[in-house]
Amino acid sequence: MQFIRYSLFVLLVIFPFSAQAAYDSDFMKGYNFPAWWHNAYLQKTSDESFNNLVRDGGPTWIAVGTFWYQKSKSATEIYENKKRTANDVNVEHVIQMAHEKGLKVMLKPSVDAEGGDWRGTFTPSDVDAWFKSYTAMAVHYADMAERFKVEAYEFAGEYVTLSGAQNADRWRAVVRAVREKYKGQIGYGANWDGQKGTPEFALVNWWDAVDFIGIHAYFPIAETNDATLDAMVRGWTNIVWQKKQRNWIAEVNAVHEKYKKPVIFTEAGYKSCDGSTRIPWWCNPKAKADLQEQSDGAEAILKAFQDKPWLKGIFWWLWTIEPNGYKTAKEHDLNKKPALAVIRKYWGAAPSTQTNQRPPLLVGEGRGEVTKKIDLFYNKPQLSAKEEERWGKKMWNGIRKSFKNRQPKLKPGEWTKARLAFTYGGYPIDVIREALHYRVSKKYPTPYWLLPQRKTCDSPKTCGIHPTIPWNQWKRS
Repeated sequence: MQFIRYSLFVLLVIFPFSAQAAYDSDFMKGYNFPAWWHNAYLQKTSDESFNNLVRDGGPTWIAVGTFWYQKSKSATEIYENKKRTANDVNVEHVIQMAHEKGLKVMLKPSVDAEGGDWRGTFTPSDVDAWFKSYTAMAVHYADMAERFKVEAYEFAGEYVTLSGAQNADRWRAVVRAVREKYKGQIGYGANWDGQKGTPEFALVNWWDAVDFIGIHAYFPIAETNDATLDAMVRGWTNIVWQKKQRNWIAEVNAVHEKYKKPVIFTEAGYKSCDGSTRIPWWCNPKAKADLQEQSDGAEAILKAFQDKPWLKGIFWWLWTIEPNGYKTAKEHDLNKKPALAVIRKYWGAAPSTQTNQRPPLLVGEGRGEVTKKIDLFYNKPQLSAKEEERWGKKMWNGIRKSFKNRQPKLKPGEWTKARLAFTYGGYPIDVIREALHYRVSKKYPTPYWLLPQRKTCDSPKTCGIHPTIPWNQWKRS
């Protein structure tokens, strides 16, 4: 049976559908493409996975997700984790790649707690301090969204304990700060569930301040583990959840009617696990993988909402940066799974993959720097002179601080390599600083990563190899 399903999936992906797509070209056909590591988007495997998504998923949009952190659910400071947060160079890379492929982009930064507490349970000890810190992060990405012409921005989501009426004025202040930087469409991503049986999207009373109602739509649509597709479709309008009769479509529509804002499922989907349509966010460790249930859950969404014009888009959770998806077969990822065939049946063919990528460039061409050919700056298009200057100043300030406001004496070509490693290679300040500290001295005036690699040596110092950073990580610069 599994072989039959896989064969059907392959046939449906390879050959065009004859059936007419139920969702028109204006519908936001999206996938979430998140990253949880500082240089995750710069890996070749990430680019490969992205290209697979464009080819197999039929998207017109992509949601780019990066994650900032706070120490615990009661903390008030939000920060960029140097190891776990996909840094700006990474995020900007995938935004540009999406635009080159003809896709539109939704930017979706989020905050997680280092200890693992879900953001929907955050209870900061000082609410005003938390919102001040959050605003700084939201404005940072608003600036990026504007500079890179991102089409939509979900600046926050799933802060169940903080998004209600008691903080409405604080959220409105965040919205105003974001709009000062970003002129595109903005929205908040409310959770499908909330407090005391009331969904978060119904508790938010400041929807009038944003452009769209985002919902993370992990609604239970089955009451048993063996529900049929028809039963799942009915589950959207008639299901018992926590001993109460629920009509999910009516509840979402009520918020739409009240605020007259379009609704977007900025996250939706089911695990490929037995029972996932009954409890979408959890998989019993003893449960078996069930690719069919994931497919049926996706089709139930598409069937139930194909005649609801107020739903303007669906962003499936998720497409991983690993081409083959997660190692376990029971997660939400859609990479190379049969559910793709169902989605394509409703969404139709993928958009054109025509790109606007430039040919190989000259480093610093026209700006008086060295002119050495490289391959698109770490396989990325060259930024404008103004953007390169901005990144250069950012690196310069970080390096100066580490050398007590003294610039290390480097040749122009050496400094250019350092700047390119920071601007295009995604290497953070602390890594570049560590390299310069190690080799910039009277005895070793040239940074180790600019020295030629020797075939034999007595020690890492005489080889010009850093003791903690592999040479091959820097050799490509």
